[in-house]
Amino acid sequence: MTSPVAQALNVSGIDAYYGDSHVLHGVSFALEEGHLLGLLGRNGAGKTTCLAAIMGFLKPRRGAINLFGDEIAGLAPETIAHRGIGLVPQGRRVFRSLTVRENLSVAQQRRARAGTRKEWTFERVYTIFPRLKEREQQLAGSLSGGEQQMLAIGRALMGNPRILLMDEPSEGLAPQIVAEVGRTIALLKSEGLSIILVEQNIKLTLDLADDVVIINTGRIAFDGSAEAVKRDHDLVAQQLGVF
Repeated sequence: MTSPVAQALNVSGIDAYYGDSHVLHGVSFALEEGHLLGLLGRNGAGKTTCLAAIMGFLKPRRGAINLFGDEIAGLAPETIAHRGIGLVPQGRRVFRSLTVRENLSVAQQRRARAGTRKEWTFERVYTIFPRLKEREQQLAGSLSGGEQQMLAIGRALMGNPRILLMDEPSEGLAPQIVAEVGRTIALLKSEGLSIILVEQNIKLTLDLADDVVIINTGRIAFDGSAEAVKRDHDLVAQQLGVF
């Protein structure tokens, strides 16, 4: 008999506002340890807002967010990062006036290793992204879009997170770079990292995800397996506007 999978993150009944605008309505979902959860929805549905609430950039007015059983809702973003959540933000947001190595260095955070998972170091990041090693002393602002995305992922990994939030990592990238990013995400998942992936690229998400949550106008419209989404073309057409 297999033991149940532990929950890495549990979001329960979150209500969040931007000023007087109610943007998340009782949002609840769970990320199982070692799984990849795809968070899908149309533009403006509330996906990035969910990540902002988890990361502490937006304080929920109601509800709870538990990281491996510990409540984190309302904590400061730096505290949440220290507790073990890393973010690859939409638009990459690298420090353009710093070198590649300096970008990685400012995010470096050591923590006790969980199980057999290796610690992320400069050398390990350079192993999965050799181009960052080649451009180690270049300013981040001089990198291509794909290289900046690699740097954004590497920077998040240098915090040695237990959970990785990824917001539109394929946005604006050439197809061959999207494929490379997909292979990297698959590698991270295979090593046991728990991941929430926000993506407009539905095929990429369904190829990688164990579970899928679809959000529509700030409410959960679907919560189930990626396989169920692949089989339900009507659901995809209705909720995501594609066939």
